[in-house]
Amino acid sequence: LLARLRAADYAHDSWMFWGEASVGKSGVAVGYAWEFLRTVGETVCFRAVPDLLDELKATFDRNATAPAWDHDHENQPTERDVLERLKTAGLLVLDDIGVRKPSEGMFHLLFDILELRKSVPTIITSNKSLDELGEIYTDGRIYSRLAAGTVMMFAGKDRRLRDDGSVDVYQI
Repeated sequence: LLARLRAADYAHDSWMFWGEASVGKSGVAVGYAWEFLRTVGETVCFRAVPDLLDELKATFDRNATAPAWDHDHENQPTERDVLERLKTAGLLVLDDIGVRKPSEGMFHLLFDILELRKSVPTIITSNKSLDELGEIYTDGRIYSRLAAGTVMMFAGKDRRLRDDGSVDVYQI
């Protein structure tokens, strides 16, 4: 699969990888990111969407709640700083989109991020299909941005579970 996704050959494409948990979506995204870094030589930014949205929300909370005497918050990244990192990365990987439904404000920020990335390499991973994401992001704009790239479904069994569905438990 990575041979088909050679970064030098697909340096301007966007991809959406979806499938059940632990079938290799994030692993392939990381492999592609390494190949992109090696062959194209541009920066790669890998972010879990829930963490990214929390970081963006913190920029609002920090600026809204910081007392005037607290200058430490001035050294923290602003919303603009975070968005600029995402915009200027040669490749952006957004991992686990759709894990939780964002608030209205975070929905708009997620749309803005996808809009910034619409002509540059971006990989998005999700446990939800494109149609399921369309049900979460109901106004169609995010769905449209996700559908514009190459959508790949990953099938298989959860690599974290044994064949019988159980997990190894160790007593300490």
